[in-house]
Amino acid sequence: MKILYYFAEGMSPLHAGLGAEVIENLKNEKHQIRVLNCDAVLANCYLNPKGHVIGCAICQARTQKLFNLVGIEKKNIVNLKKHEKANQLTIPNFSHLQELMTFNYKGINIGRGTASTIISLKRDYEINTEKYGGLIETELRKSVNVMCNIEHQITEFKPDKIYLFNGRFAEFYPVIELVKKYNIPYATVEAGSRAGKYNIYENSLPHSIKAWEREANKLWDNFETTERIKLANQWFNDKKYGRQKNDKSYIGKQTKQTLPQNFDESKINIAIFNSSEDEMKAIVEWQTELYDSQNEAIEKMVGYFVNNTNIHFYLRVHPNLGKVDNIQIREIEKMSFPNLTVIPPNSEVDTYYLMEKCDKAVSFGSTTGVEATYWGTPSILYGKSFYMNQDLAYVPKSFQELVKLIELKNLAPMPQENTFKYSLYVSNFGFVPERFEYKDKFNAFYKSEKIRRFYPSTIFNIFKYSHKIKQWFRLHKLIDNNKMGLKDLFRLK
Repeated sequence: MKILYYFAEGMSPLHAGLGAEVIENLKNEKHQIRVLNCDAVLANCYLNPKGHVIGCAICQARTQKLFNLVGIEKKNIVNLKKHEKANQLTIPNFSHLQELMTFNYKGINIGRGTASTIISLKRDYEINTEKYGGLIETELRKSVNVMCNIEHQITEFKPDKIYLFNGRFAEFYPVIELVKKYNIPYATVEAGSRAGKYNIYENSLPHSIKAWEREANKLWDNFETTERIKLANQWFNDKKYGRQKNDKSYIGKQTKQTLPQNFDESKINIAIFNSSEDEMKAIVEWQTELYDSQNEAIEKMVGYFVNNTNIHFYLRVHPNLGKVDNIQIREIEKMSFPNLTVIPPNSEVDTYYLMEKCDKAVSFGSTTGVEATYWGTPSILYGKSFYMNQDLAYVPKSFQELVKLIELKNLAPMPQENTFKYSLYVSNFGFVPERFEYKDKFNAFYKSEKIRRFYPSTIFNIFKYSHKIKQWFRLHKLIDNNKMGLKDLFRLK
């Protein structure tokens, strides 16, 4: 089989090492491999958003070292080329996010990947030309350049399958659209349930709900019954007590069994667990017709019950929004309802005790929706999520159904065992590499050789890519909203 592997993840030791692992596996399976390498042709990438010249030099030196360790012949490595069509692109003004996400070039959507990148970089979904015109232009032109390169490879190399990292960012999403146009099988590669593992998603993004369900069912069937239940229970307990190793713990600054001062047990108390709208905002499968934003849904929900003094809502703002200043946070700060208590992201209020003491929990796709069910609180999922079809939460299909669930007395939680498949998957999915070992970003090894930040060729690459310095300064200003300072010269992210 002829396989094209599009490689542009050398800035991350983790993803570069995992990519090398997958390439070597394919090579050992006797496939004909061609690797399409960035060679700093991209203006920037999600892993190096400012197009940091030293970052590009590090990335390409590391990439070449890994290619050597994998044993890829030079004739099978092709570098990206610059295409004039990218500079000729006419870019319209975008007044809102939806306009950008539906923007096409020659029938190929290049706006969605651009939107996804900017949303994640800025932690903001209020995307328009007035706010982010320079970034939009950079990402769209980059997308066209990638599209031209991939189309050339499809025509000239005629791959039977294409592999790439992640798939949702501007430098990758056009590939997803192109393979669908040409009916070419593809696979996206991402990190697994914990650092050092990887997973391969056949003909889907890692963020696909359908792919998640397929993989979760497969993993569940591969485990012995006693073991899978043990591991499933362990994940919930590790999360609650801050012991989990595969995800960031957000409860370190919370005080056990602490509730908001105005908590009144005589009322019907509803916990609302929101989440940041960054990663999934531009993913097609996660779009819902129920609302445009979580804040819109929260205000409508709370507003509906504003005159019902027996019901009180507690909005637990997700801790990962603690250092964010965007439209989501600013809208929450303006919420003022007598029946709503907003718990700030850095509050000492105990999330799990709040979950336990409330009569019901409403979430928008975060793991708290699953955890509520596990710990015995009726859980309502309003919108889309990986677990929406797992019968572990009530999933209203309209606002009217949501209202009825909130009003319903003695609503029973879904069966605890329905949560096990979810927890087993998120804590165990992915493959353990044979050659790649990852401890942290400073201690990653491929075939027992340390993946370094600097190689002798890094210095050569700095001079090779010095023509990008002006572009680097420009992107720095666009992203950080200030001029380059001395300390920024060596800050790679």
